[in-house]
Formats: sequence, structure tokens, C-alpha cells
Amino acid sequence: MNKDRGMIKWLPFSAVEDPSTIIKNIEKQKNYHKKPILSKDQIEMIENDILEAYHTQNDILIIYLSNGIYKRLKTKILKIEASSKKITTIQKVLYFEQIINTKLI
Repeated sequence: MNKDRGMIKWLPFSAVEDPSTIIKNIEKQKNYHKKPILSKDQIEMIENDILEAYHTQNDILIIYLSNGIYKRLKTKILKIEASSKKITTIQKVLYFEQIINTKLI
């Protein structure tokens, strides 16, 4: 009496994950950064740069953290909302807590 095991014999292969998804997850974890703790002086310098760029309408380089990834944005500041701690630039809207560093250009 020879019984066929049916789908049971293929069950171990369902546990094997696609290697490309494993590599993508590792790369994502490797590039993930936590927001550094900024001192009061650093925060004040960032705020001063943002205000100066807003009033003079000069370009500013903003380095910010988005989903654990450092990003750079060279832009002009259109609007500052102190109550919601939000800045509107030409390209996008940023929150003060995302910003890590700034540089006037």
C-alpha cells in the first residue's frame, strides 16, 4: 500500500524566503539611521539659518532624516509655521524635528 503524501512533501519549501528580499531587507537595515540628539546650540543655529534664509530668500541646504535615511535638499523657504513646527519649501514640507543640519548658500 503506497500512499502519496500530496502537498505535505512540498511544505518545507514554503519556509524558504526569496534571497533578493532578504538582501533588500539587510540593505534597508544597514542604511537606517536614528535621529541624532542635537544640543540647544545646534537647534538654535538651525533655527537662525532657517529664519535668515526665509527673510533674505536665499537658498539653503537642509539635511534631514526621512524614514531613517539622510536626505539633502537645496531649496528656498516659502513659509514657516511656528505653531505646528513646520516649514514649507519649494519642493516639500518639512518638520523641525526631521532637520539635522542646515547651511546657507
